[in-house]
Amino acid sequence: MPVLLFNGYNDWMVYTKAMEELQKQLRVFKNDGYSNFTTGAAHVWSLDSGTCKCGECAIKNSTPECCNVNNCGYDLSGDLFGRFYGKVAAPGTAQDKYYWVNQLEYLPNRSGQHQLEEYGFAYVPTGCEADPDSCKVHVHYHGCMNRNWTERLRWSN
Repeated sequence: MPVLLFNGYNDWMVYTKAMEELQKQLRVFKNDGYSNFTTGAAHVWSLDSGTCKCGECAIKNSTPECCNVNNCGYDLSGDLFGRFYGKVAAPGTAQDKYYWVNQLEYLPNRSGQHQLEEYGFAYVPTGCEADPDSCKVHVHYHGCMNRNWTERLRWSN
């Protein structure tokens, strides 16, 4: 299974040492994966464009947008999808069309202890709506997600 571990050294939520230890654990399963622990990103998604400086959310008084993404000169999405799926199309303008998914329906023991929100969302590119067999599924988990839906959607964009 392909794995990409990412962590910036300005991340105050998950320390780089924890990610390094996770990488060691993966080696037991013969999976080194790929890692990038060299950017100054805060606890954010790294981009190679935009106005939010690398590590900005680690600084007081930063904007909410900059606590979602940082321009650290590293296209995390492009790297991830390229490594997992091979050559990918150049990024375009994403459509703000999401499907709400009742995640609890997929839990084996729905009455057990869990920390899942009832609903998650799925983004389906328009090309995949037209030809679903030509597309692959990518699932992204992020446990630190804000429970406010507006904030969650802003992060996903």
